[in-house]
Amino acid sequence: HIIQLDGFHMQCLRTISNIKLSDLFYNHEVLTKFNTSSIEVIFIKIQLRWSGHLSHMSDIRIPRQLLFGQFPTGRSVGKPLLRFKDKLKDNLKRCNIPFSSWENKASERRTWCQSCFSSVQKFLAGIYLQNLLCNI
Repeated sequence: HIIQLDGFHMQCLRTISNIKLSDLFYNHEVLTKFNTSSIEVIFIKIQLRWSGHLSHMSDIRIPRQLLFGQFPTGRSVGKPLLRFKDKLKDNLKRCNIPFSSWENKASERRTWCQSCFSSVQKFLAGIYLQNLLCNI
């Protein structure tokens, strides 16, 4: 779904700025023009921020129970849909934040906010560099 949302996001930005597909602007150029990020990066920021809030919640709160709870029957066979916890683990790995210690880091709000911001910026710089190398 991220790819479809990102395509819609880019289409809207191109429509706002009157850029046609025939003008051959790369997506990262359009994002730079509007000083914004891709939908994927925006989702990662939101997920990291929400996980910081979850770490401060008490254990009886429903969102925290949903994040850390396990189903008694286990997961279905095959490739089941990813849970919030699975995507969080993946995004923490992509941002070079160890999954084993993210809760300890999130307990200190200021350092969590700073580490999330710097990690997402590094992730964004990696995407930007990858786009530049692909376009050469």
